[in-house]
Amino acid sequence: MFESTLVVNLAFLLAAVLMVQIFIKASTRAWQKRDSLGQDEASTWGWWVELQTARPDCLYYFGPFTSFAEAEASQLGYIQDIEEEGARGITVRVKWCKPRQLTTPPDESFEFSWNFQP
Repeated sequence: MFESTLVVNLAFLLAAVLMVQIFIKASTRAWQKRDSLGQDEASTWGWWVELQTARPDCLYYFGPFTSFAEAEASQLGYIQDIEEEGARGITVRVKWCKPRQLTTPPDESFEFSWNFQP
């Protein structure tokens, strides 16, 4: 009984370690992709993860992704990375857009919209 419980616990531990390694590799690749994007590529239409932080007061875009599901699946890694850098008050959403910049202080990221009322 003890040996079978030990084997099951070791199997779960091994699976958890492998999942963490996969997550770290995916996050690293995503950050490298983000850092290597030029401004022309940053303005590509697609699914983007938008992270707004209160401290520091910044707006970040990660992407583009080919699908909403792909962007949604990646957002946890970006949140964790930003938190590790000390950011607080994080809000996140996935949206179809064409960001002007990948990292922007909010006063520069103002999106103008018209609200017409009859």
